[in-house]
Amino acid sequence: MDLTSLLPDSITWVRILLMIVVLVVGWILSRLSRRGVTRLLRRLSGITPTMVTVIARLTGYTIILVSVGIALALLGADIQPLLAVVIVVGVVLILVLRGASENFAAGVLIQSRRTLDVGDEVQIDSPAGAVVGRVLELNARAVVVLSRDGRTIHVPNAKILSDSVVNHSRHGCRRSSVQIRLQVSRNYLESTIRSIGAAIDSAPGVVTTAPSRILIVTMSPSKVTLEGQFWHRPTEDVTVKSAVVKSVFAELDSQGYMATVTSEPGEPPLVPPEAI
Repeated sequence: MDLTSLLPDSITWVRILLMIVVLVVGWILSRLSRRGVTRLLRRLSGITPTMVTVIARLTGYTIILVSVGIALALLGADIQPLLAVVIVVGVVLILVLRGASENFAAGVLIQSRRTLDVGDEVQIDSPAGAVVGRVLELNARAVVVLSRDGRTIHVPNAKILSDSVVNHSRHGCRRSSVQIRLQVSRNYLESTIRSIGAAIDSAPGVVTTAPSRILIVTMSPSKVTLEGQFWHRPTEDVTVKSAVVKSVFAELDSQGYMATVTSEPGEPPLVPPEAI
């Protein structure tokens, strides 16, 4: 008995064999994609196990649907109406979930590239200006930052990638400076600079493995303005600056100098006043 007589003229055994191969390959790819998506999403914090399962299943079902469509096309079926429905549904989902998908993709890039880590101190732009805070959480939608004044800020992942973000913790140390203005004779300037450097190194929180330095900013016959630069842990700049200011002022006061030590120097005047 010739089995080819049971098939329509447009369908051959070769097409049936190709259809079976397409369906088997599609099933295998769906299983592999579900495993891959599950492993990837489990690396991301902020995604519940239920959401991971749903996304993995949708990925697998999509691949199976595509393989079924290809198999039907090999048999000569008209799949244009099915493709039209799939395209319309896909466009609607993209438009509805555009923001969520952008943030999700950005979250994957942030965590895979290790741009930020939990505990890092970062500086980000906000409607109120630049904000410095510590990263509390990295999730699929946003980066959660706790500012220094106690505000919790949710920054969308897409904004993190598109805008400039300063990571103060990446290097492991951060450099800060204080300004010292004092009346000193040029004959005693070098020894005074050495005393200031020793006072900076003795302040609590200063990292002595990285050398501190004193720079001369301005000089006049009776006054000099210095900048003391030092290193500290990234999240301790406020407390360490305060300790350095107190240490340097105590050292200069013990030597009888009239001095001003500040961690936030203002804009210099066009004509410097005579007094400190």
